Amino acid sequence: ILEACKKTSGISNPNINYINSVLKAWSSGADKPARPAEESKTNFIAQVFRSYEEVRLKNEKQAEARRHEVYKKIPRVKEIEEEIRDIGLKISKVMLSGGMDVKNRIKAMKAEIDRLNQEKAFLMTESNFRIDYMDVVYDCPLCKDTGTLDTGERCSCFVEKLSKLQNSV
Repeated sequence: ILEACKKTSGISNPNINYINSVLKAWSSGADKPARPAEESKTNFIAQVFRSYEEVRLKNEKQAEARRHEVYKKIPRVKEIEEEIRDIGLKISKVMLSGGMDVKNRIKAMKAEIDRLNQEKAFLMTESNFRIDYMDVVYDCPLCKDTGTLDTGERCSCFVEKLSKLQNSV
């Protein structure tokens, strides 16, 4: 189990499903934990995970640059996002505190978030930006550049990257 947990160190959002799929693969005799003879394969896998990290960082920086571009042109968008964040925190506090009329208070706050999102969308389109312009654009939308699907399985892009790396040697 500890060996399976170590395999998650290269991914940004490790989850129990991934660990479970590793353990299942090992129990069926496939892809046992690395031994000295298999260390080159482990190195290839580590290289692939490093490449994912580099791609994610690059894509996040690009999204951040687009976000700053929008904030500079439309300062109200930044204010709206801060208001939405604050309302989200208030919703969490209301949910935890309980009290009377929790559902109605949360419903009102969600309505305010919807109103703010509509205002943001209007401002963005009025200034010729796509609504999703500030979002991170992933090279692989399936795994979001992690190499691992939500189910814990390896993404097809991981297999491709690993194969290309192994074939280049």
